[in-house]
Amino acid sequence: MIPTGFQARWIELGPGRRVHVLSGGANADPAVVLLPGNVCSVGDFEWLMPALAARHRVFAVDVPGREPTVWPDEPFDFVDDLPGVLDAVLEACGIGQRILIGHSMGGMLALQHAHRAGDRVRGIVLLEGFPTLEIHGRTVAPDSARPLGMAADVEARWRARRTANLAWAAAHLRFDATFWPSQRHHDARPWVADLGVPIQLLIADRGQPIPRDRHALAAHVGMATVADLSIELIPDAGHWLMLDQPDVVNEKVLAFVDRVWMGT
Repeated sequence: MIPTGFQARWIELGPGRRVHVLSGGANADPAVVLLPGNVCSVGDFEWLMPALAARHRVFAVDVPGREPTVWPDEPFDFVDDLPGVLDAVLEACGIGQRILIGHSMGGMLALQHAHRAGDRVRGIVLLEGFPTLEIHGRTVAPDSARPLGMAADVEARWRARRTANLAWAAAHLRFDATFWPSQRHHDARPWVADLGVPIQLLIADRGQPIPRDRHALAAHVGMATVADLSIELIPDAGHWLMLDQPDVVNEKVLAFVDRVWMGT
Protein backbone atom coordinates (compact mmCIF):
# COMPACT_ATOMS: atom_id res chain seq x y z
CA MET A 1 0.00 0.00 0.00
CA ILE A 2 1.49 3.33 -1.14
CA PRO A 3 -0.01 6.36 0.64
CA THR A 4 -1.69 8.97 -1.52
CA GLY A 5 0.82 11.50 -2.79
CA PHE A 6 3.78 9.13 -2.46
CA GLN A 7 5.68 7.39 -5.22
CA ALA A 8 7.98 4.39 -5.23
CA ARG A 9 11.50 4.62 -6.59
CA TRP A 10 14.49 2.31 -6.74
CA ILE A 11 18.05 3.31 -5.92
CA GLU A 12 20.49 1.16 -7.90
CA LEU A 13 23.67 0.39 -5.96
CA GLY A 14 25.16 -2.27 -8.22
CA PRO A 15 24.18 -5.62 -9.74
CA GLY A 16 21.41 -7.23 -7.73
CA ARG A 17 21.31 -4.27 -5.31
CA ARG A 18 18.14 -2.18 -5.61
CA VAL A 19 16.86 -0.26 -2.59
CA HIS A 20 13.16 0.58 -2.39
CA VAL A 21 12.21 4.11 -1.33
CA LEU A 22 8.84 5.84 -0.98
CA SER A 23 8.91 9.61 -1.28
CA GLY A 24 6.35 12.38 -1.07
CA GLY A 25 5.40 15.64 0.55
CA ALA A 26 6.54 19.23 0.33
CA ASN A 27 9.75 19.91 -1.56
CA ALA A 28 11.60 21.65 1.25
CA ASP A 29 14.38 20.92 3.71
CA PRO A 30 14.85 19.44 6.16
CA ALA A 31 13.63 16.10 4.84
CA VAL A 32 12.19 13.46 7.16
CA VAL A 33 13.70 9.99 6.70
CA LEU A 34 11.80 6.94 7.98
CA LEU A 35 13.62 3.67 8.73
CA PRO A 36 11.71 0.45 9.56
CA GLY A 37 12.87 -2.22 11.98
CA ASN A 38 13.67 -5.92 11.68
CA VAL A 39 11.07 -8.06 9.86
CA CYS A 40 9.40 -4.76 8.90
CA SER A 41 8.92 -2.59 5.83
CA VAL A 42 8.09 1.06 5.20
CA GLY A 43 4.39 0.16 5.13
CA ASP A 44 4.61 0.11 8.93
CA PHE A 45 4.63 3.91 8.67
CA GLU A 46 1.38 4.00 6.66
CA TRP A 47 -0.28 6.43 9.11
CA LEU A 48 2.80 8.50 9.89
CA MET A 49 3.96 9.09 6.30
CA PRO A 50 0.95 11.11 5.06
CA ALA A 51 0.71 13.03 8.32
CA LEU A 52 4.33 14.14 7.96
CA ALA A 53 4.02 14.75 4.21
CA ALA A 54 1.34 17.38 4.78
CA ARG A 55 4.12 19.63 6.08
CA HIS A 56 7.47 18.05 5.19
CA ARG A 57 9.37 16.22 2.47
CA VAL A 58 9.35 12.54 3.43
CA PHE A 59 11.47 9.54 2.41
CA ALA A 60 10.86 6.01 3.71
CA VAL A 61 13.69 3.55 3.02
CA ASP A 62 13.52 -0.26 2.93
CA VAL A 63 17.17 -0.96 3.69
CA PRO A 64 18.63 -4.39 2.76
CA GLY A 65 16.81 -7.18 4.54
CA ARG A 66 13.37 -5.60 4.09
CA GLU A 67 10.93 -6.39 1.30
CA PRO A 68 10.78 -5.36 -1.50
CA THR A 69 14.44 -4.21 -1.58
CA VAL A 70 16.63 -6.53 -3.66
CA TRP A 71 19.96 -7.63 -2.18
CA PRO A 72 22.27 -10.65 -2.69
CA ASP A 73 22.55 -13.48 -0.19
CA GLU A 74 25.93 -12.48 1.17
CA PRO A 75 27.37 -11.71 4.61
CA PHE A 76 26.09 -8.31 5.69
CA ASP A 77 27.09 -6.48 8.89
CA PHE A 78 24.81 -4.03 10.67
CA VAL A 79 27.66 -1.76 11.80
CA ASP A 80 30.20 -2.22 9.00
CA ASP A 81 27.92 -2.48 5.93
CA LEU A 82 24.45 -1.05 6.51
CA PRO A 83 25.31 2.58 7.41
CA GLY A 84 27.26 2.99 4.16
CA VAL A 85 24.31 1.70 2.15
CA LEU A 86 21.99 4.22 3.81
CA ASP A 87 24.51 7.00 3.17
CA ALA A 88 24.51 6.12 -0.54
CA VAL A 89 20.72 5.96 -0.75
CA LEU A 90 20.18 9.35 0.88
CA GLU A 91 22.87 10.88 -1.33
CA ALA A 92 21.16 9.45 -4.44
CA CYS A 93 17.85 10.93 -3.26
CA GLY A 94 19.46 14.36 -2.99
CA ILE A 95 18.65 14.76 0.70
CA GLY A 96 20.38 17.59 2.54
CA GLN A 97 19.29 18.53 6.05
CA ARG A 98 17.32 15.68 7.59
CA ILE A 99 15.33 14.48 10.58
CA LEU A 100 15.53 10.74 11.18
CA ILE A 101 12.68 8.54 12.44
CA GLY A 102 13.54 4.92 13.15
CA HIS A 103 11.48 2.06 14.51
CA SER A 104 13.25 -0.62 16.59
CA MET A 105 16.37 -1.62 14.61
CA GLY A 106 15.66 1.39 12.40
CA GLY A 107 16.20 3.54 15.47
CA MET A 108 19.63 2.03 16.01
CA LEU A 109 20.39 2.70 12.33
CA ALA A 110 19.21 6.31 12.74
CA LEU A 111 21.71 6.76 15.57
CA GLN A 112 24.48 5.18 13.49
CA HIS A 113 23.68 7.44 10.55
CA ALA A 114 23.61 10.56 12.71
CA HIS A 115 27.03 9.61 14.07
CA ARG A 116 28.35 9.64 10.48
CA ALA A 117 26.35 12.50 8.98
CA GLY A 118 27.39 15.29 11.33
CA ASP A 119 25.44 18.55 11.14
CA ARG A 120 23.22 17.28 8.30
CA VAL A 121 21.02 15.61 10.96
CA ARG A 122 18.72 18.01 12.81
CA GLY A 123 16.91 15.58 15.11
CA ILE A 124 16.08 11.93 15.76
CA VAL A 125 12.85 10.13 16.69
CA LEU A 126 13.23 6.64 18.16
CA LEU A 127 10.10 4.50 18.08
CA GLU A 128 11.12 1.78 20.54
CA GLY A 129 14.69 2.20 19.30
CA PHE A 130 17.54 2.21 21.81
CA PRO A 131 21.33 2.64 22.03
CA THR A 132 21.86 -1.13 22.46
CA LEU A 133 19.93 -4.36 22.00
CA GLU A 134 20.42 -5.10 25.69
CA ILE A 135 18.61 -1.87 26.61
CA HIS A 136 15.88 -2.79 24.12
CA GLY A 137 15.46 -6.16 25.81
CA ARG A 138 15.07 -4.75 29.33
CA THR A 139 12.83 -1.84 28.35
CA VAL A 140 10.31 -3.14 25.83
CA ALA A 141 7.31 -5.00 27.28
CA PRO A 142 7.84 -8.75 26.82
CA ASP A 143 4.34 -9.34 25.39
CA SER A 144 4.37 -6.43 22.94
CA ALA A 145 5.70 -8.00 19.71
CA ARG A 146 2.23 -8.45 18.28
CA PRO A 147 -0.75 -6.35 17.18
CA LEU A 148 -2.30 -4.61 20.20
CA GLY A 149 -4.80 -2.18 18.79
CA MET A 150 -4.42 -2.25 15.00
CA ALA A 151 -7.58 -2.01 12.92
CA ALA A 152 -8.38 -5.25 11.10
CA ASP A 153 -7.24 -4.04 7.67
CA VAL A 154 -4.05 -2.53 9.13
CA GLU A 155 -3.27 -5.77 10.92
CA ALA A 156 -3.82 -7.77 7.71
CA ARG A 157 -1.30 -5.58 5.86
CA TRP A 158 1.12 -5.81 8.77
CA ARG A 159 0.90 -9.63 8.77
CA ALA A 160 1.46 -9.74 4.99
CA ARG A 161 4.60 -7.60 5.30
CA ARG A 162 5.89 -9.70 8.18
CA THR A 163 5.31 -12.92 6.21
CA ALA A 164 7.13 -11.49 3.18
CA ASN A 165 10.09 -10.36 5.29
CA LEU A 166 10.38 -13.71 7.06
CA ALA A 167 10.33 -15.42 3.66
CA TRP A 168 13.07 -13.07 2.44
CA ALA A 169 15.23 -13.97 5.44
CA ALA A 170 14.66 -17.69 4.86
CA ALA A 171 15.83 -17.27 1.26
CA HIS A 172 18.94 -15.27 2.28
CA LEU A 173 20.54 -17.44 4.94
CA ARG A 174 24.06 -16.00 4.71
CA PHE A 175 22.71 -12.46 4.98
CA ASP A 176 20.46 -13.41 7.88
CA ALA A 177 23.16 -15.33 9.77
CA THR A 178 25.43 -12.27 9.88
CA PHE A 179 23.00 -9.35 9.98
CA TRP A 180 21.09 -10.30 13.13
CA PRO A 181 24.12 -11.18 15.33
CA SER A 182 26.06 -8.09 14.20
CA GLN A 183 23.38 -5.84 15.68
CA ARG A 184 24.66 -6.84 19.11
CA HIS A 185 27.81 -4.79 18.40
CA HIS A 186 25.83 -1.56 18.07
CA ASP A 187 26.36 0.63 21.14
CA ALA A 188 25.56 4.33 20.84
CA ARG A 189 26.02 5.12 24.55
CA PRO A 190 29.62 6.42 24.28
CA TRP A 191 28.70 9.05 21.69
CA VAL A 192 24.93 9.61 21.66
CA ALA A 193 25.24 12.86 23.65
CA ASP A 194 27.93 14.08 21.27
CA LEU A 195 25.42 14.05 18.40
CA GLY A 196 24.17 17.34 19.83
CA VAL A 197 20.65 17.02 18.40
CA PRO A 198 17.21 16.74 19.99
CA ILE A 199 16.10 13.13 20.46
CA GLN A 200 12.56 11.91 21.06
CA LEU A 201 12.01 8.37 22.38
CA LEU A 202 8.58 6.76 22.31
CA ILE A 203 8.05 3.59 24.38
CA ALA A 204 4.93 1.42 24.38
CA ASP A 205 3.72 1.27 27.97
CA ARG A 206 2.37 -2.14 28.97
CA GLY A 207 3.08 -1.60 32.66
CA GLN A 208 6.49 -3.26 32.33
CA PRO A 209 8.96 -2.67 35.20
CA ILE A 210 10.82 0.41 33.95
CA PRO A 211 11.52 3.64 35.89
CA ARG A 212 8.65 6.12 35.81
CA ASP A 213 10.76 9.08 36.90
CA ARG A 214 12.00 10.76 33.69
CA HIS A 215 15.58 11.23 34.89
CA ALA A 216 15.81 7.62 36.02
CA LEU A 217 14.22 6.45 32.75
CA ALA A 218 16.74 8.46 30.71
CA ALA A 219 19.55 6.70 32.60
CA HIS A 220 17.80 3.34 32.15
CA VAL A 221 17.78 3.77 28.35
CA GLY A 222 21.41 4.91 28.23
CA MET A 223 20.75 8.53 27.29
CA ALA A 224 20.99 10.44 30.58
CA THR A 225 23.67 12.72 29.10
CA VAL A 226 21.60 13.78 26.05
CA ALA A 227 20.88 17.48 26.57
CA ASP A 228 17.59 17.59 24.64
CA LEU A 229 15.84 14.26 25.28
CA SER A 230 12.09 13.80 25.44
CA ILE A 231 10.61 10.44 26.42
CA GLU A 232 6.96 9.62 25.78
CA LEU A 233 5.19 6.55 27.18
CA ILE A 234 2.38 5.38 24.89
CA PRO A 235 -0.29 3.35 26.72
CA ASP A 236 -2.39 0.62 25.12
CA ALA A 237 0.21 -0.03 22.43
CA GLY A 238 2.75 -2.67 21.54
CA HIS A 239 6.07 -2.66 19.73
CA TRP A 240 4.38 -1.38 16.56
CA LEU A 241 3.00 1.56 18.50
CA MET A 242 2.66 3.73 15.37
CA LEU A 243 0.08 1.23 14.06
CA ASP A 244 -1.58 0.45 17.40
CA GLN A 245 -2.04 4.10 18.43
CA PRO A 246 -1.52 6.13 15.24
CA ASP A 247 -3.31 9.29 16.36
CA VAL A 248 -1.33 9.57 19.60
CA VAL A 249 2.00 8.73 17.96
CA ASN A 250 1.40 11.07 15.02
CA GLU A 251 0.56 13.96 17.34
CA LYS A 252 3.71 13.53 19.43
CA VAL A 253 6.04 12.94 16.47
CA LEU A 254 4.65 15.85 14.45
CA ALA A 255 5.03 18.22 17.40
CA PHE A 256 8.66 17.14 17.83
CA VAL A 257 9.47 17.37 14.12
CA ASP A 258 7.87 20.81 13.87
CA ARG A 259 9.87 22.00 16.89
CA VAL A 260 13.12 20.75 15.41
CA TRP A 261 12.28 22.11 11.96
CA MET A 262 11.44 25.56 13.32
CA GLY A 263 14.48 25.51 15.61
CA THR A 264 12.49 26.36 18.71
